[in-house]
Amino acid sequence: MLDGEGLSVMLLVQLLFALMIVSFLSTFVLQAVVILRLFRVSSVDPYFGVGNPNSFAANFYRFLKGELWPDLLRKWSLAWGCSLGLFLTIIIASLLLAD
Repeated sequence: MLDGEGLSVMLLVQLLFALMIVSFLSTFVLQAVVILRLFRVSSVDPYFGVGNPNSFAANFYRFLKGELWPDLLRKWSLAWGCSLGLFLTIIIASLLLAD
């Protein structure tokens, strides 16, 4: 049997893991939305868009600057931030709670 402290640590780890899964799935979906939207508005260029202002890379840079879909940029940034923050929290918690 687990004592009170061991049970609370186990519940905390399970909660962090569940939050990480939800955060990862939301990040994955938003990343797919961004990629599909960028493919839709970008021109196809066999040379990776060097010098083409409507290439995928140029449009992704415009997206990161906030010129394309600023509302999606906020959601996308928040999802990435939550995923990375939870990942680091799980790593730090596992290092601190290691026996």
